[in-house]
Amino acid sequence: MIKPLIIIFFFGISAYLNFFYLPVQQVMAAAEKKKNDTVVVHDKNTFLMNDLSHLRDTLFTHKSSFIIVNLKSQTAQLFHRDSAVFDFKISSGNERLFKGQKTKEGLFTIKSKMPKWHSRQFDMTLMLNWMGFNYGIGFHALATSSYYNYLGKKPSSHGCLRISREDAKKIYDLVEIGTPVMVHNGEYSLWIGFTRDDQKYISYPAKVLPEILNYRSEALYSGDYFLLVHDAILIGDDIPHKGLPVGGGKTVPRSQKIVDVEFRIIPTIIDLTYINNTVSRYFDTTNVEKNKLDDETLGEKE
Repeated sequence: MIKPLIIIFFFGISAYLNFFYLPVQQVMAAAEKKKNDTVVVHDKNTFLMNDLSHLRDTLFTHKSSFIIVNLKSQTAQLFHRDSAVFDFKISSGNERLFKGQKTKEGLFTIKSKMPKWHSRQFDMTLMLNWMGFNYGIGFHALATSSYYNYLGKKPSSHGCLRISREDAKKIYDLVEIGTPVMVHNGEYSLWIGFTRDDQKYISYPAKVLPEILNYRSEALYSGDYFLLVHDAILIGDDIPHKGLPVGGGKTVPRSQKIVDVEFRIIPTIIDLTYINNTVSRYFDTTNVEKNKLDDETLGEKE
């Protein structure tokens, strides 16, 4: 007999989204639809909520934008608080070059901005619209155009993230000191969300964040995220040059365990083996009216 699965949907979901966001900015729409038709929309795609493998631990910023860099695809996206998304191509570090190195993965913040900067390490090469985030690593354009052939295709720099002059100017005007930059290679457990006036956030000293993030990452991968992670963390300008870990290397499970229906966190599919006897009584679909779940319980699959 197939294990009973229960779909729980709370129409007040928007009030509880400080606990998490699905990847690619915030959950951009939580649909209040008919039975078995609950969806959320993000990144131009629609995902049924019976698969939580897209769930990511979210850190929040009060800045107006953040940048996500995908080294695997050699692309990046700038997300703005007004929901605008700017896609652009990059060419990252190539360790095969003389004095070259791979662009490091991690969560960083913009530390410096300069319209023009000359590289002392590489023959005073002129770098345009410099935006540094990891010691001597940052976004920049070059005065020449030969590197355009590698943008969005393959690593070709000595460690920085090269971008076109056109994109560099746009991004330079949009970001500020402290803007988060997350660099990953296709696998990650973190995401970034924007703060809201009606939410509460907790700030931690940057020196303890790596340990905290590793703990939250392991909770996500083990399916215990909603059991162990309850704080919405605000990241500030004090993230060190070396950055913070972004996780990766493991698969996020399709389902997460919960303890109490009062969490009201997420529309999800829950395996009843994860529910203790006290909470299981809330899911007696033969007596929904008695338990006063009404529209909060959308149904049961067998």
